[in-house]
This record gives sequence, C-alpha cells and structure tokens, in this order.
Amino acid sequence: MKNILIFLLAINSVFAQQSIKVSYEQVNFYSANFFDVFPLHEREAIKKQFTTPRVLQLTNNGEFSIYESIKNQELLLPSIEKNTETEINRGTSVQIPQIWLFKDFNLKKNYRKVNFKETEFYVENLFPNNELKYSTDTKIIGNYKCKLAYSTNNNDTIKYWYTDEIPIIDGPFVMNTTPGLLLMYETKKGVIYATKVEFFDKKLIINGLDKRISVIDEENYKNLKRESLAAESYTDENGVIHSKKVEKIQR
Repeated sequence: MKNILIFLLAINSVFAQQSIKVSYEQVNFYSANFFDVFPLHEREAIKKQFTTPRVLQLTNNGEFSIYESIKNQELLLPSIEKNTETEINRGTSVQIPQIWLFKDFNLKKNYRKVNFKETEFYVENLFPNNELKYSTDTKIIGNYKCKLAYSTNNNDTIKYWYTDEIPIIDGPFVMNTTPGLLLMYETKKGVIYATKVEFFDKKLIINGLDKRISVIDEENYKNLKRESLAAESYTDENGVIHSKKVEKIQR
C-alpha cells in the first residue's frame, strides 16, 4: 500500500470544487491454503493475479458519480501442453470482470452493470440506509485527517475511514452515509484505499446509462438467476460460472 497519496489540486479550496476524481486500489485477502485447489502449474499465475492490487476510479460531479475499473485485467494461465511444429500453446486467457457502478444523487439510486447469459443489464437499487457507528479513532491518510465509522455484518466489522475535510458523501461501491469522502474501506476479506485525489473547478461530464441496455430491479435480477440456475448455467456479475449438474441414470 502506498503510504503517501498524490493529491493534484486544481483549485485553492476543496469547498469550491465542482468535481472530483479519486483513484483507489483494491487488495483482497486469502487464506494460506486458498490456492491449493488450483492445478500446480497454474497456481503461481493465479495467485499473482488475485493478489495484485486492482485499480479503480471514482468520478463525482455533484449530481452523478461513477465507480469503475479503469483498465481491463486479464489472467493468462500457462499451459502444460507442449508446442508442436504447427501449433504454439500460449495458455488460457481469462478476462477479469469489470466493475461499473453509477450513482444518481437526484433520484437517490445506484445502477450496477452486470452480464447475464451474454446480455448486459443495469440492476437498479435505492441508496441503502446504512446504520453506522462512529468511533473517536483517527488516522492520517495522505494529507487528510480521517475519522472512523464502522458496521458489523456477517461476523465481520466493516471500517469506513472518511475525511470531512472533503465534504462529499461518496466512496467505493454503493452509497455510504459517512459525512465526508471515503478514503479507505476495510473488511476481513480485503481493503480499498485511495491513492490519488484530483479536484476540478469545472463540472466534469459523466456519461450515464446506455439507453440500449435494459434496467431491472434487484428482485427481478435474483429471480432471473434462480430460474437460470434451475435450468442451465450462467455467469454472474463477479464472473463466477454457475452450472447445474445433471446425473444420468442408466436403466
């Protein structure tokens, strides 16, 4: 993790800014034996890919914001097949699913893009009403004093390190209610931390929803997954393939 954030200030006061961009890195934590399930010849490549920080960016112009992966990530698994005179086996390429989350502060809704059975959808949700507890703990992240808010969920304490020196209620993933910009998000499964904050004295244009892509609510999306899982295989928004196993009985 970088110890010092790079802050590029285009104006003199954060309170006068109209738009902001925040770069984040996400690192996931894994148990010592997590990678033992993978074939030995693929294990190191998979471990390197899974533990390499993922780069994401938040853009906020006051009305809307987008949190997204800023570059495609690809996992190349080495092959154990030998090359021949006519074929060169370069391994298997696996695309890491992209993250795309759009927030509409006027409608108080967020939309995440998912790929379901080779079709893209936007899944619509109202901003959640997070019930956070606040601590007196503080830490310096970059040039900013951050305060701690936290919640407990599924035997995990989620920590939200925010700074009210940047009075923007936003951060990674879905909407949070901390009274300031979220610069670090910690759980037992991983951490997301800011590496760069940029301020702009003009309103940045944020492209919203593509009208060619259908919008469904969370309940309909869950129903689609349940129906598909009962009938056939599908790939969820995290890139995980779910398939129904059918046992043939010989008579």
